[in-house]
Amino acid sequence: MNPKRDRTGQTYVTNEGYTIKIIEYVNNVEVLIEFQDDYKYKKWSRVWDCKQGRVKNPFHKSVYGVGYLGVMSDGTVPITKINGKMTREYNVWHDMIKRCYSETSLQIRPQYKDCIVDEKLHSYSYFLEHINEIVGYDLWLVNCDYELDKDMWYKEQGIETTYKIYSLETIRFIPHSDNTHIARYGKKKTR
Repeated sequence: MNPKRDRTGQTYVTNEGYTIKIIEYVNNVEVLIEFQDDYKYKKWSRVWDCKQGRVKNPFHKSVYGVGYLGVMSDGTVPITKINGKMTREYNVWHDMIKRCYSETSLQIRPQYKDCIVDEKLHSYSYFLEHINEIVGYDLWLVNCDYELDKDMWYKEQGIETTYKIYSLETIRFIPHSDNTHIARYGKKKTR
């Protein structure tokens, strides 16, 4: 390593607005950077990508201002696509966030205006690492007709409310036909 070119300690700002710092310099194509935020996520990058601001922060809330990829327990960023196609797990998570936080979606489906997603589930990596705990997961794995639902839990508990939370305790995978029935029943009750 040429000490004149050592870039350790240099900081840059990413296109997402995060400050990153080079904490280990091997050469211009191999630098360890650390995001200077609460998460202090570290990843290997290139000096050129740092200068261009092209280093992505997995904790950036890029999905409707609340959802983010996060980091798996093994330190990797979760996969969202395979062969250019969104994974089934990512689609389920993304749609859950969309229903509660997309202005366009809320205009089309106003029944979600009082619904939120538990903060833990704002992280896709957390959702992915706990998806197997969701009631009906084993059926969802083998049956494309199963959908993520939050209303069944409230119905089972005898709770009538428009304010509902998507959380590991309240969500479950149920058949599309059951989900449609619950949605219709709920609409009739609010008229």
